[in-house]
This record gives sequence, C-alpha cells and structure tokens, in this order.
Amino acid sequence: MYNLQMLFFNFRMPAFFILSGVFIVKSLKRRSEIAVAKDKVGNLLYPYILWACITLLLQICFKQFSNAKRHWGDFENIILHPRALDQLWYLFALFNVSILFLFLNKLFAKNKWVQIGVAVALHILSFSLTQYDFFSDFFYFYGYFITGALLSNALTDPKRRDKILKVSYLKWVFPLFIIGQWFWFTHQDSKGYYEFIFLVINYIGCYFLFMVALLISKSNRNEWLTIIGRYSLYIYILHVQIAAIIRKIMRDMYPEIDPWLLLSICFISGIVFPILLVWGFRNYGIERLFTLKLRQSS
Repeated sequence: MYNLQMLFFNFRMPAFFILSGVFIVKSLKRRSEIAVAKDKVGNLLYPYILWACITLLLQICFKQFSNAKRHWGDFENIILHPRALDQLWYLFALFNVSILFLFLNKLFAKNKWVQIGVAVALHILSFSLTQYDFFSDFFYFYGYFITGALLSNALTDPKRRDKILKVSYLKWVFPLFIIGQWFWFTHQDSKGYYEFIFLVINYIGCYFLFMVALLISKSNRNEWLTIIGRYSLYIYILHVQIAAIIRKIMRDMYPEIDPWLLLSICFISGIVFPILLVWGFRNYGIERLFTLKLRQSS
C-alpha cells in the first residue's frame, strides 16, 4: 500500500510548482509584482501559518488520537522546519519560491538567464541544506517553478499547448515514464549519485502527467474534477485532519476492517468532507480561515 503511492512520489510536487510558475506569469500580465505578492501573502502564507497553528494545537490537545506526537516546542518548526508539519510545508515553500521569483523578476525582467542561473545554483545548493528544510525545500523546487514560468506563454496558448502535449507523443513518452519511475523507485535511496538522472525522470513524469491532464480536460465528463479543483485549497489543508478522524471512528467501530477499504473510505472522505464543510458554512465566513481574498459571490 505504501509502495503504491510512492510510485508517483517523485514528480507530483514538481508538477505543482511548474503549474504555479505557469500561472504566476499569467498573473503578472495583469498586475504588478507588488500586487501579486500581496495575493501570495493572503492565499499562501496566511493559511499556512493559521492552519499550522491549528493543526499543532489539535495534535497536542488530542495526542491520544494522533499518530504525530507533538509538543509545544514544535511551534518553532512553523518557520524553521516546515517539513515537520505534515503536508502544510508545501504552502510555505510555494510562498517563498513565489516571492523570490517576483523579486528577481522585478530586478531582471528582461534577462531570463539570471532566473535560470539562480535556479540552477539553488537546486545544487539544496542538497547540502537538507537538514534546514526552510531553505532546502524552496531552493530545490525553484527550478521547477522557473520551468513553468519560461513555458507559461506556450502552455497557456491552446494551439501551442496542443502541439507541445500532442497525444501521439504518448507512444514514446509512456515507455520513458514507466522506465523512469522504475529506475527512481529502485534507486531512490542513492542520494547524490543519480540526482541529474532523477531530475530528468521528474520532468518526464511531469510531461506525462500534463499530457494525461490535457486529455481529461477535453473529455465531456470532467465536470466533477472542475468542482474538486475549485475546492483544492480547502481539500489540501483539511484532508489529513478529516481522514484521521474518519480513521479513528472506523477503527473503533470495526476493528477488523480491511485496510484497503479503510484507505478508500478515508481517501474519499478527505475530498468530499472539506467540500461539504466549506460549501455548507460559506455564508458564515468559513473561507476567512483559508484566504484573505474572498471570491465575489456570483
């Protein structure tokens, strides 16, 4: 069960950072770097700090129900060691990456090679800072973010995107994807020896994922994914807590429950319940717990 999700572990976060790079360039065509930075504070930094505090408080107060054994000293990890706070580290890393990009873009808007050079240097440096994940996380992923920024114009133009992610390319991309994932899975502990190969494998994985996503987007049956996408931030923040509660309830009610059935129930609950929670309490201001910039009511 653990190995099954590990098959996609290496490229899923790089894919998110590439997409973020794509869309930040699109945002900069309409607004200034300062305005975009303010949005990042409200949509990334604010929910990260708030929910890191809430999660730690819950884990400390209800430690008898939690797998994570937290203590009050863990609050310093909100800044110093974000990886210690489960899935929430991503929001902080994405915020740091975005702010660095906006700063460099303001200074060197016409020289993309500066961004590329910084990305390469930070990626290399990240491997010597693994014990300081405040730095190592966003140093490591900055290169993927820059990749998305450089490809933004191509990937947001439908005609150019269709050429880059052409369906016929799957006949050679898919075998490369399978071989790459097999190599990464069997050599993932060989840190320092295959980093460049892992980098190439990650990009192949992202390329394959984007091709599949484009195929799905052209399907007539993707409305349910669109709905889930609108609630992605809420799902991301709440899915671990909700799945933990459901797991505890199910284990108490059915001690001999099949692990695969329990996993399926927790997985579905982690998606459905955040949507229902936010949808049901939207009129009571629940969105203020997730972002400082509320959507306009339609």
